[in-house]
Amino acid sequence: MPITYLYSSKKFALAALMMLAFGFALWLYVTTAVPGLIVRTGIEAEAAQLQRAANRLGIAHSTGYPIFTMLGHLAARLGETLGQSPYTWVTYLSGLFGAISVVLFFLLALRLTSIPAATAATFLFIVTNTIWYAATITETQTLNAICLIGILWLSVIYIQHPEHFYPLIGMVVL
Repeated sequence: MPITYLYSSKKFALAALMMLAFGFALWLYVTTAVPGLIVRTGIEAEAAQLQRAANRLGIAHSTGYPIFTMLGHLAARLGETLGQSPYTWVTYLSGLFGAISVVLFFLLALRLTSIPAATAATFLFIVTNTIWYAATITETQTLNAICLIGILWLSVIYIQHPEHFYPLIGMVVL
């Protein structure tokens, strides 16, 4: 068997695992997401504030979370266009961010371990209480997870290949 064939089939298998992890995480987070406007006390009180700010392009509080608010506004408009609650779609955005952080976690784990270990760690990461909970309410933690895991992944790439410059640019962007 030619080496290029083995290499391309391995890349295909890794891409399939990434898509499977992303699809499973997105399905899990969206199907267990809190529907509508979240009106509760405690940590969920901020979720309602973020939903309203994203729906109206307002400012949630002093930090404002401008990236989350603008992307949430787009999600709210999409939800309204589809005839659904815009607040639910802002919550779905947290699920999407959670699923993206799962893919980045898988890429990070692949850099540090074997494929089976990275796959197992990723599926455990999907169902950890912190990530699952943050992905099912309107919270900025899943967007923060994208940034943190992305920076860790790019750091590992740079440590393994210091001759490459693109990880440094990626870290600056994140």
